[in-house]
Amino acid sequence: MAGRLGRLIADLNGPPFGFTSPDKKYLILYEGAVESLDICGQGNAGIAGGGPQAYAIVFVGACGQTLGTGEGSAAITAGHEMVHAMNALPFPFPSPGPPHVCSSEDRGHPCDHLDDLLYPTGTEGETLPSKILDFGRDDYYGHSGTWWDIQDSLFLIRVGGDETAPSGPAGFTPTSLGSVVTLSWSSASDDSGQTSYRLYKNGKLLGETTKMSVSDRAQRGETIVYGVRAADASGNLGPLAEARFQVGLGIVDESGNLVRDTVAPPPVTVRGRLSPAGLTLRWRAAKEPGGIKGYLVERNGKRYKLVAATSISIPARKAKGVWTVQAVDKAGNLGPPANSLRVR
Repeated sequence: MAGRLGRLIADLNGPPFGFTSPDKKYLILYEGAVESLDICGQGNAGIAGGGPQAYAIVFVGACGQTLGTGEGSAAITAGHEMVHAMNALPFPFPSPGPPHVCSSEDRGHPCDHLDDLLYPTGTEGETLPSKILDFGRDDYYGHSGTWWDIQDSLFLIRVGGDETAPSGPAGFTPTSLGSVVTLSWSSASDDSGQTSYRLYKNGKLLGETTKMSVSDRAQRGETIVYGVRAADASGNLGPLAEARFQVGLGIVDESGNLVRDTVAPPPVTVRGRLSPAGLTLRWRAAKEPGGIKGYLVERNGKRYKLVAATSISIPARKAKGVWTVQAVDKAGNLGPPANSLRVR
C-alpha cells in the first residue's frame, strides 16, 4: 500500500489524532494512490477490541467505486470491510469451523452465495440493500458453531430498538492493597433494566462485567488511568467515568499530586500483655503517605476506642474478649487488622 496510507494509519493510531477509543471501529475513505485497482478495501480481522488497528478502509479510487448514493460498490465495500473489522472469520478456527469458507488459501470469505456481504467478488450494478448478512446464518453471524460470531461484537448495535443510553455509574473509586487494585462503583440505571459495565485501563478495554467491583494487578507506585461505563443490552453506552490512580497512594492529577486518598493503611499486628491490673495492647505505628489519624481498637467486633498512640491499657473487668486494632488514615480509610487476640 502507498506510503501515504501508512502514514495515515500511523496518525490514526496515535497523537495528534488519538483515534484509539476501545469503543469504536473506524471507517476510512481513502482517495489516494493504490497499488492495485482490483483491491476495493481492507479490514482487520483478528482484532475483536477497538483502539489501534480497529479500522476498515475503502479505496475509493479502486474497483470503479464512487461516493454519494450510499448504496453502490463503495457502500458494499464499507459494509464488507466493517464486518471483517468486527472480527468475522478470523483464522485459525476450532474444528469443525465455518462450513463455507472459499478455500484453504481464502479462509476469510464464504463462498456459498453471491449475495453474501462477505462474498469475495462482486458484479457491476449491485447495491448494498441486495446484500445478505451471512447467507444461511452459518458462517459468521447468528451461527451455532464454536468460532467467533459477530453478533457478540461489542460494536454491533441493532437499529430500531432501544436507543436510550444508560446513566453513568456513580462513585467510581480505585483503591489498592499491595499489588491488587480494586475498582468499585455504584449501579447505573437503564430503561431496559439490563446493564453491564465496561472497564478500561490506560484507554484500552480491560473487560466487561455485570458486577460492581473488579480487581486488577499492578506495581506499587505505578500510575494508571482506569475507567468504567455502563452498557445496556442493545449496546448503548453511558458516559465514561475515569480516575488517574497511583497504586499505593490514591487518585492523582496529571502531575502526580494526590487529589484524593483512596488507599487504606497497611494491616496492624497487635500484641497483648495480661496482668492483674488489666490488659495492655501494643502495636507498631502504621506508615501511610497521607498520614495516620489514629487506631481503631475493637472488642468482639465492636468499637472500643479510637486512639492516637500505639498502645492502650484496658481495665481487668473489660479484658475478656477478642481484640483487633486497625489503622485509620486522615482521609478516613480504615486498614485491615493483621491478627486478633483472644482473652479468656
